Amino acid sequence: MATSGALLVLATGAVFASTDVTISGNGEDSVNTVKVNLTNTTSVYQSNATNVKNDVSSSASTGSNTISKTTNGNAKIDTGDATSMVSVMVAGGNNHLSSNPCGCVNGETTVTVKNNGADSTNKVKVKSKNTSQQGQHGETNVSTSVSSKAKTGKNKVKKATGGNSEVKTGDSESAVSVIVTGGHNYL
Repeated sequence: MATSGALLVLATGAVFASTDVTISGNGEDSVNTVKVNLTNTTSVYQSNATNVKNDVSSSASTGSNTISKTTNGNAKIDTGDATSMVSVMVAGGNNHLSSNPCGCVNGETTVTVKNNGADSTNKVKVKSKNTSQQGQHGETNVSTSVSSKAKTGKNKVKKATGGNSEVKTGDSESAVSVIVTGGHNYL
């Protein structure tokens, strides 16, 4: 069974940072301009692939017994049960992603304008852009070949004379169970 998985996370920007803007201590008639561009981009992609190939062969036999050339005696073949049981269970890989769905910056932006001269012009422009991209891919490929046999027959008494011959065979049972569950993706 081969299972592989990948997780790719790209994050730019101040994900958990605060932004402080201060315009202070400028003279009269001054023009003060502050532009802040906050960009946060989060991209998450998960992938898993499960590839399984099962080749199962199971055989049980109590048959093909032979008694030959007995004289004046009792010939008896008494076999037990022949049981062949095969169970195959395959589960695909799972993706689970728990993240901030909006890709938002988890900090505060504080703007302070103080102690500037008379008739000063102060401008602050804060622009915040948050982008989040999430994707998942899961793939499960299973090939199963099962051969199951149970035999109790082909018992023989040959050339027995002068006595009682008896052939008694047990039960024959063959059971096969194949369960395949594909992977799951959770966002």
